Formats: sequence, C-alpha cells, structure tokens
Amino acid sequence: MKPTITLLASLLLIPVAVLHAAASPNIIVILSDDLGYADLGCFRSKAIKTPHLGRMVEEGLKLTSFYAQPVCGPSRAALMTGCFPMRVAEPGNRKNQHNVLHPREVTMAEMLKDAGYANEMRTWWQPVEGDTQPTLTSTFGAPATIHAVRLTWRDIGLDTKRDVKPGSFRYRVELETAKDEWTTILDRSESIEDLLIDYRECKPNTGTRARLVILASPKGNTPGVAEFTVLGKTVVTK
Repeated sequence: MKPTITLLASLLLIPVAVLHAAASPNIIVILSDDLGYADLGCFRSKAIKTPHLGRMVEEGLKLTSFYAQPVCGPSRAALMTGCFPMRVAEPGNRKNQHNVLHPREVTMAEMLKDAGYANEMRTWWQPVEGDTQPTLTSTFGAPATIHAVRLTWRDIGLDTKRDVKPGSFRYRVELETAKDEWTTILDRSESIEDLLIDYRECKPNTGTRARLVILASPKGNTPGVAEFTVLGKTVVTK
C-alpha cells in the first residue's frame, strides 16, 4: 500500500484528491469550513469522534501550524501557493478581499503535476475576470462511461436591493472521447430554469476528461461553481 500524506486545515471545504505516481505517496488535502482547532479527535477533541480522519493522520503526516485568515479566500490562496496572502500575485497588481490568483502564479497542484502526479480538485470555483466563456475541466484517473451530471451554482454578486437578481445559468458539458476531440453530452444553452442544484442524465458516453463550458449567467452575477460532478463507471480494461 502506498503511504498517504493528509493535510488538515480550516475554512472552506476543498477536498483535493491527488492520485499517486510511481513510488510517490498519495496526497489528500481537506480544507473545511469553520473548523476549530480541537474539533477533530486527532486534535484532542473529546466530544467529536472522527476515527477515519484520525487513521489518515496516523498513517500520514500531521501539520499543526497554519496562519488562518478572517475570510476563506486568502486562506485558500496561501494553501495553494505557499505564500502569505498579501504576497500572492493578482491581476492588475490589485488586492481583493478574496484573492484572485494571477494566471502566472504557481500553485501546489502545478508543482505536483510537474512531479508526475495526476491532480483532481473539488471546490468553489469562479472564472477569471473578463473571461467571456469560462471553462472548468475535470480529468479522470481512467476512461469512464458517463451517464449523468450534477452542478451546484453560486450567484456571486447577487444583490436584489441593487436589482441583481437570480436567474438561469446556460452551459454545456463536453466529454473528451478521443485525444483533443470533444463531444457535447449535455446542452443547456437555451435553459430558462433557475436552479441552484442541477442534476441531469445524459446518453452514456465514454471519455477521459469532462469540461463545463459556461455560456451565460444572470445579469450582474459572476458564475460560481460549488460542485461539478460527472457520474459514471470506470471502464475496466484487460
């Protein structure tokens, strides 16, 4: 069994599963919302039992120091880059309450990818400012036959007092069925439904990557994605 390194921190729920490369440990990062230091059994909680997380810590690595921030964005930026939030580069050399990483900023996931890891991330995601057709791509560990998609949206900037109202998100989901060949498996480009959680079944298709292409969002809102999950079954090859 490969050794596993588990990092536990607090603020926003971000499970990042990094699949192992040859002779390399598995790395799992769990960053959770409003988690106190002593809210886990492995951090001396007597009231809250977390045996599975405790076992992961016992078999992995326990880190006890992290400079938490008053809001989630800077904490995530610090974790992803290894920098103090004030030193994280942002477009236009601005400083936002929630850090917007500069495209040239190097993240932990990029460094692990260069070291031979296959990275996967599940988190609240929002596009770079000015991106007219945001795209979020998910890579599978092996070819899979996909039969359904589940999305959870975030209305960033929603403010009914300023007439910024909720509405429908229009998008499509594509599957890479061959190298650099993408097939649309779900087309919601004409949607008029206002859904926070959107679950859709589709005709089964097999591929190695899926991507969400956001085509339109409610006026005044920045489209945010709290969850992008494709459901299916791994293709077993002999």
